[in-house]
Amino acid sequence: MNNKKGIIVAVSVAAILGALWYFKKVMKSDAQTIIDAGYYSSGISQLSTFGKEYLKAWAKAAKAKEPTFFLDGVSYNTQGGKLTTTK
Repeated sequence: MNNKKGIIVAVSVAAILGALWYFKKVMKSDAQTIIDAGYYSSGISQLSTFGKEYLKAWAKAAKAKEPTFFLDGVSYNTQGGKLTTTK
């Protein structure tokens, strides 16, 4: 019984750590795309605090060199990521 409990704990910890690693990798990738495209200059550590979906939409616009991007009906400038209008 103790052996099974230990295996379950080890697998659970590995799954959680794997998910965290993947999440950080994806977030960093989107943030780096935005910085590399020249649309944000305050650094990757600050960008990494933004929401995953926000970064994903922003990075997609940065890759396409679009002037704005939309998320949940809100428009943002690709340069700097600031709010432009609401619908």
